[in-house]
Amino acid sequence: LSTHSSQVELVRKDRDSGLALVERVYFRVTPEVLRLTEGRDFAERAKEALFDVPRDNPQEKARAFLSKLKEVRDQAGWLQYTSQMHSKTIYIQNRDHFEL
Repeated sequence: LSTHSSQVELVRKDRDSGLALVERVYFRVTPEVLRLTEGRDFAERAKEALFDVPRDNPQEKARAFLSKLKEVRDQAGWLQYTSQMHSKTIYIQNRDHFEL
């Protein structure tokens, strides 16, 4: 279960009492994302991007995190898209037929 799910902790302020409450949100990690994280370069860049957010202001932290998360998601989508492409090499046996 731990390899196919992850979690994030959110701090919410209770409107009535004013107390800060920590809420743990669990989510499913798809096999496609798991394959991407096997690539060390992508995993390191994603981790670096997601942890590079301002931490002083909670609203700015959330805004920056969501923005970085979108960037990482877009990169992951691009890697997934390009991994499905197959390159083909065409060898030309007689190059005399072509003008350069």
